[in-house]
Amino acid sequence: MTRRPRLGRSVITRGTPCARCGATLDRATPIERSAVPKEGDISFCAYCGAIAAFDADGKRRILTLDEIRALPEEVRDQLATAEVARRYTASKRVAREALKRHIN
Repeated sequence: MTRRPRLGRSVITRGTPCARCGATLDRATPIERSAVPKEGDISFCAYCGAIAAFDADGKRRILTLDEIRALPEEVRDQLATAEVARRYTASKRVAREALKRHIN
């Protein structure tokens, strides 16, 4: 059985906008280590699910489909897991808001 990479401790980063939705992203959860993101590290937007890479200035650049396909399988697996968690969290939020509207 292949060992899955472990997520490191989340770190606070300089808040930069998502290249797709513009949400301010100021946290990073590295795989296997705890470090500030560097050029080439992969980023996942918890708001819209955009997959990006950090550039030399710490900004995020949306990856092309070919770039995503070229990522190592374990990184794509982590991104898929993050997307499932993002959708689950969003669906819970929508359900709570609908319930509040119904009660009021």
